Amino acid sequence: MVSVNRRDLFTALLVGGIVALDGGRVVSALDGEQIRFEMRVPTVHRETVESSLTYQGTIHEEQDTKGLPLVFIFAGAVLIPYLANALISLRDKIERGGVVIDARDTTVKIQIDKALNRGVMVVVTNDGVEIREKDDLPTVKDLIEFIKAAL
Repeated sequence: MVSVNRRDLFTALLVGGIVALDGGRVVSALDGEQIRFEMRVPTVHRETVESSLTYQGTIHEEQDTKGLPLVFIFAGAVLIPYLANALISLRDKIERGGVVIDARDTTVKIQIDKALNRGVMVVVTNDGVEIREKDDLPTVKDLIEFIKAAL
């Protein structure tokens, strides 16, 4: 069971909104900066991302030759804690593959790569590539710090 200090919980609700309860710590939108992003999500994971990601932007769909949706593209601006929360939710739902976060441009691009082991997160920056296993980034807070360090 997660216990949260009432004062921290009330402050986060009143001021910034809760992103997640992370090991007893309230992670709020105030803990992050806003970035531009584009996340490519297979149809099967659309609902997971849609329900866990708070952002300003759009959702586009790419269709196959029969007009069926293959991939949904979430794009816009997001606070890093909201993005981290959605990525943790997505990572936990993926049956096969990992998540690639490409931060080499002003817009962070995110996609699922089925060639990766389950739960792996890869961040590509202008300085190189960092790979983290699921156990290396178990919480939203850990992922927030990882993303901030990459940007």
